[in-house]
Amino acid sequence: MAFRYGFLTYLSRSGSTFLSNLLNNYADICVTLEGDFPPELLGVKNRSVLHINAYEEIDYYFDYIVNNSRVSSWDLDLRSFKDDLYEASLPISGADIFKKLLEAYRNKHKPNATVVLYKGVPFLPWMLDEVVQNFPESQVIHLFRDPRAVYNSQKGLPLPYEERDFVFNPFQTVDEWKRSVQKCNHPVRQNVLPVRYEDLILNTEAIRKQLISFLKTSDNLATENTFSQRIPDQEQVIHQDVAKSPKKEKIHRWKENLEPREIEILEIGLGELLKEHAYDLSGSHNTIPSQISYYKSYLSYTFYTVFHRIKRIINGVRTDPSKYYIKLKSRF
Repeated sequence: MAFRYGFLTYLSRSGSTFLSNLLNNYADICVTLEGDFPPELLGVKNRSVLHINAYEEIDYYFDYIVNNSRVSSWDLDLRSFKDDLYEASLPISGADIFKKLLEAYRNKHKPNATVVLYKGVPFLPWMLDEVVQNFPESQVIHLFRDPRAVYNSQKGLPLPYEERDFVFNPFQTVDEWKRSVQKCNHPVRQNVLPVRYEDLILNTEAIRKQLISFLKTSDNLATENTFSQRIPDQEQVIHQDVAKSPKKEKIHRWKENLEPREIEILEIGLGELLKEHAYDLSGSHNTIPSQISYYKSYLSYTFYTVFHRIKRIINGVRTDPSKYYIKLKSRF
């Protein structure tokens, strides 16, 4: 059965799992779990799309994909999937393999769905140009949320699969949110639908209709929705309320939880963008001392980020050189 496909892009802790569960309520829509695929499979993050040119390469690249993603959590028959690759005509691109994985996911979990939406890494909001270029027939729903609420939700929360938190500094949220909304909302694109989280919570019915219209599907409900049940155990702790109605009062919980300095950093860094997206500022931060303090702290954050990125690459090359060989090869 033929199907169309698309992507959900978002920053972590922006309500994407709630939106995914909402969309998966509909008979025509199947939303995947996060796959966390390597970017070279799909040609994003300035990498060329991986290609398998000979049958003897299938085992090597397929194992690379499985070992460097969370596709095992999709509950697919991966052995049969690999066997099917041997029956395919070569060369085959990583993008084609990805589409076959989406089809396998749909066939396994919701065989009558007409639209499959992929959720998660490596499709980050600021990679929209690469997504549109490599998957021109796709549709993209970009979910964004008040960055102060995003940071409040990320702060101190450990990543399920890594030994670090979602965020270590409000400057990280400033950088990511700025890149996210600038790329996805400007210019307006026909196959991209920006959705404001606060509108989704406060005006759910209107946004629901907008989503259904954008995806060109029926609004018939599925007989059952198993999306929340398929979330892996490692992620359940941060998605405990995904199937519940959201609490509207939580929208402004950041006002109670964040330190004044954290709010100041977020509002200085994103002031005009916040106002442009209908988020009010909590105060004025235009004083010279505030501005100087902000840029001094931002410079320290930049040096820290570059240092740790270099350190991470060096450690990666030492521990898994074959993985980094594939990544390097995809750069050219």
